[in-house]
Amino acid sequence: MTSLRRISLPQLVLAAALAVVLLSLSPLSAAGAVRGAHAPTRARHAVRCVPLRGPGSRRAVRAPSRGRRSRLCARTRTASPATPSSSPAGQAQGPRPPAEHEQAPSAPVSSTEEGVASAAPIGEAADAESNPNVKAGEGEVEPEEGSEPELGGPHPDALASSEREAGSLAMPASVVQSPAGAPLAQSTAVGWGPNSKGELGGGFIGEIWGPMAMVGIGAVRQVVATYHSTFILLSSGTVLALGGNIYGQLGDGTHVNAATPVTVTGLTGVTQIAAGGAHALALLSNGTVETWGSDMYGELGNATTGAGHERGGSDVPVAVPGLSGVVAIAAGGADDAALLGNGTVMAWGENKSGQLGDGTMTEKDVPTLVRGLSGVRSLALGGIGSLGGHMLALLGNGTVMAAGANGAGQLGSAGAAAYSKVVVPVRGLSGVVAVSASISHSLALTSDGSAWAWGSDAYGELGVPGPVETCEAGTCNRVPLRLALSHVSAISAGFRFSLAISSGTPFSWGWNDAGQLGDGTRTSRSTPASIPQLTGASAISAGEYHSVALVGGTPPLAPVALAAGPGSLTISWRPPQATLAWTLALRPVSSSTVTWTQVWLLPALARTYTIPSLTPGQRYEVLLRSTGFGSTVVAGTPAAR
Repeated sequence: MTSLRRISLPQLVLAAALAVVLLSLSPLSAAGAVRGAHAPTRARHAVRCVPLRGPGSRRAVRAPSRGRRSRLCARTRTASPATPSSSPAGQAQGPRPPAEHEQAPSAPVSSTEEGVASAAPIGEAADAESNPNVKAGEGEVEPEEGSEPELGGPHPDALASSEREAGSLAMPASVVQSPAGAPLAQSTAVGWGPNSKGELGGGFIGEIWGPMAMVGIGAVRQVVATYHSTFILLSSGTVLALGGNIYGQLGDGTHVNAATPVTVTGLTGVTQIAAGGAHALALLSNGTVETWGSDMYGELGNATTGAGHERGGSDVPVAVPGLSGVVAIAAGGADDAALLGNGTVMAWGENKSGQLGDGTMTEKDVPTLVRGLSGVRSLALGGIGSLGGHMLALLGNGTVMAAGANGAGQLGSAGAAAYSKVVVPVRGLSGVVAVSASISHSLALTSDGSAWAWGSDAYGELGVPGPVETCEAGTCNRVPLRLALSHVSAISAGFRFSLAISSGTPFSWGWNDAGQLGDGTRTSRSTPASIPQLTGASAISAGEYHSVALVGGTPPLAPVALAAGPGSLTISWRPPQATLAWTLALRPVSSSTVTWTQVWLLPALARTYTIPSLTPGQRYEVLLRSTGFGSTVVAGTPAAR
């Protein structure tokens, strides 16, 4: 452990000035508090406060304003440098060459009124098509992710605030094509992307541009990514969940975000999971379906609705009445669909674009028969709550039918109509074995191992060099085009980006502003490229800004780890590049979040530090920050002495 030496008054003044300079270079803020904490409250004890500069959003969407400058209040300590060769565990140590798997640094975050706040909003656009949180036809930016309560639980007033009344959330569909039946042998769940709500399952908050192994996951059968949340079906038939939970979408009976897996309450015998936006559903072995999370547009299917506001959701699974004999499910945005054993489809939810295929554009709060479909093999839904979406239905003869929005040509029908309230055939496809959909583009996998794409290509999400057309929503292709990939075994359409597995190697293309392509950059690209360090992939799922996959071999490790010792916590980290000095902060987790009570300044070469004299059994949050690395928050509980 690094000792804190006694210093003179001039030295103390110098150290304090250094702390102010370092902390003013970049705000000491993190992407929310780790599970177990609540919204910040004003400290009642006398402490020294350092003003923080909030960088605001990483994109054009404005960050929520709290009305005044943020401040970090804490007792600041300066840890003395140590000689690497003689440093015991926990001492500030010398440099270590970054491992090959280490990726780009975390992104900046925005600060709130006190303490450490949630991640900066992710989204840039001034219209409803390019910004999921702009209501169509209104041009009004809805509360972004930064307005969500801090990771760790809602403030008593938070869930009754305007965030809960927001009528629009970015909710693209993400349908993973994973093998059914037996669990995938020697598979490891990995994730990459923003991780602003802990959705990558590394036990901490902070952006991960390249793949990282999830912690605490057993034998996995299926993975699904959606709006800042991840769902994992285990071989035992139970379901784990991670990430954002403001609408109860993790299904654990709380509204507390989770950076490590939590078990969805009361589910056993699950054979398939699906998720869209802020809700999820599970298919049970008895052919029934359970749903949980947001119910803004009747997506729970139990005859309740929030009419565009969150009023009737559920933070635990509830049965969808009247459904039986279900063999497959799909979800996207604020819509759900169930495939029955007789080959017909029941659907429910928002239906703003006619995506439920019942001949109307009226919200359906209970399962409703999709017109004109029979002999269906599988389903996919893509959409964003309040903005509509579309449905794809794969038939037993290998052809595809589609219904819903078509402003970007995502129905693949070659027509220019803005939508279709009934199913229409997707042209030029045969021998299809899997389909996937997002808000504005679609993917298909054929039996010869080829991948096909159609719809919007505004961000290169189709992965084809052309030819291109001009649709209502911009650059597009109205009919399916074949990608330059072979031996494809899985596909997934995310929000303006796409994923596929070819010969066991994951590929990605499209929008990459949050690192969702997993290549360690923020550079978008219009053609598929392999994701470094991943092999033996068997399943993949694209969410809104993050991605998850099942892979073989040894996956990349998390860049931050926390180990519990007797009355202590040791944090270790592996930055991908050189950094400035490190700031380490500590606070106990309690029902009413306190400010960061202790702060240490560590040298730039430090890679590990042990915090001593902690209360065994008390859960703590540890914040790590440096310019060039960003911020992460990890939680742990010291062991008994």
